[in-house]
Amino acid sequence: MTELYDALLGMVPRLSRHARLLTGSREAADDYVQLCLERLLYMPRSPSPAAIARDMFAALHRVVSDAEIEFDTAIPPGAPRLEQELLSLSIDERRAVLLAHVEGFDDRDAARILGCTGEMFRKHLAAGRARLRRNLSASVFIIEDELLVALDMT
Repeated sequence: MTELYDALLGMVPRLSRHARLLTGSREAADDYVQLCLERLLYMPRSPSPAAIARDMFAALHRVVSDAEIEFDTAIPPGAPRLEQELLSLSIDERRAVLLAHVEGFDDRDAARILGCTGEMFRKHLAAGRARLRRNLSASVFIIEDELLVALDMT
């Protein structure tokens, strides 16, 4: 259990960043992560430490409904342009873009996390990419621990 507990704790910053980028709200993200951790710790079977990242992200996406994300989504005042555009994507597109490009999951794992087919995941990812490309032409993305920054080059 200690190994699992340590693995869960090690994933908290990554999961928190993901939840914050999903909603734009640090408070909502903290609530989502807490709920996810509680669920994982009290499950009859614990996720394997080897698959902890995929299992934690899947748990987060299972415990937080689209309606909750839509309700909690807020574009923070003064947010960088990329964050504004990311938060303006549909929830399915946002989930797909974040899992693939920020969290680095391959299509198969990302589809599993979201509980959809690979084809459906790729459809949402392509739509999200196209929309971001259209709205953010010639931008440079810098991903840091708690911040997503877009520097417009145009």
